[in-house]
Amino acid sequence: MQRSSGGRIVASRRVRWVLAVAVAGSLTACKQSAETKRPPAAPVSPSAGVAASQPATAVPPASQPASQPASQPASRPASTYDSKPPYPVSLYVLNSQEEQPGWLKIVQLADDNTPATCTGSFPEKNEIQVDTSNVRRLRLHISHLPLAERKRIVLHIDGQAIELARRNRAFIVFERSQTGQWRIVQSED
Repeated sequence: MQRSSGGRIVASRRVRWVLAVAVAGSLTACKQSAETKRPPAAPVSPSAGVAASQPATAVPPASQPASQPASQPASRPASTYDSKPPYPVSLYVLNSQEEQPGWLKIVQLADDNTPATCTGSFPEKNEIQVDTSNVRRLRLHISHLPLAERKRIVLHIDGQAIELARRNRAFIVFERSQTGQWRIVQSED
């Protein structure tokens, strides 16, 4: 240690470095010691109450057959539709035969082994926004939407803008090509 001109004691760099290493080492040792002293989590039985702070361990319920795995895959969200503007639709299907509410319908999946999703909204008059995942064919119930007269209709699907011609038709079917482009393949009255 050295004395400064004002009489204060000034620690040398080496002393400060040794102190910093010692403090850091003791803090790490305290943390490790506290972690190793924790009691192991006890298995939770279905009838016992579980405190919110205890980690839950997977114990299969008594009613579950022994041949089934203890953990089930996460469930997918339900398909939804809101009849109020902007008329949002969210579809989550494993096959095209499942019930699909709203003005969109997944007609064909690109890969039958993967779930398909489709979301759509009608954010402003004659503007339709649709995003898909694993969808090959999609049906739009165009007569279900409140379209403004004498204005062009634009569908934005997966980032691609398609202008829809006005015709007397209730449904339009779109198909995604191998290159990812969407095109109209069928119109239905």
